[in-house]
Amino acid sequence: MKTSWYVWLFPVFAIGITIFLFKQHFYNHGPMIQITFDEASALQVEKTRLKYRGVNIGTVKNISISDNQKSVVVSILLIKGADEFAVEGSQFWIITPQVSLQGLTGLDTIFSGPYIEVQPGLIDGPLQTEFKGREDADTHEATENTSSYIVETANAESISKGDAVT
Repeated sequence: MKTSWYVWLFPVFAIGITIFLFKQHFYNHGPMIQITFDEASALQVEKTRLKYRGVNIGTVKNISISDNQKSVVVSILLIKGADEFAVEGSQFWIITPQVSLQGLTGLDTIFSGPYIEVQPGLIDGPLQTEFKGREDADTHEATENTSSYIVETANAESISKGDAVT
């Protein structure tokens, strides 16, 4: 029984498509970074996004316990072109809904879920893949053109960290 050459077209075509898809998969991704947080109860693998100014620039791929078992390590795969966020000085924090005397923050996370926000580090800084995440979302605000004050009082029961001073 003689086999025709066109019988081999389908396997060759399938291998070609597979190679193309693998190439596209690896071509469309940036570096993998790891961020250490004290806890990550609000984060979910493949659902939690890394955002900069509301734009998705990465996705949580894995959440694990650190070697010393005192923190969690969140692995995030950045998209292509987001390499400038994987540099020295970049800061990361988790955005969740919060209620305080100043009002409500993070309301967009009620429907979309918590996300990780990033503040880029040094321009043209050295590549870095391991970061320590910030636990306080209020500390990310730019401190340029601001003044720091020390408030002293005998009674601070109604004041909390981050409250506005007018």
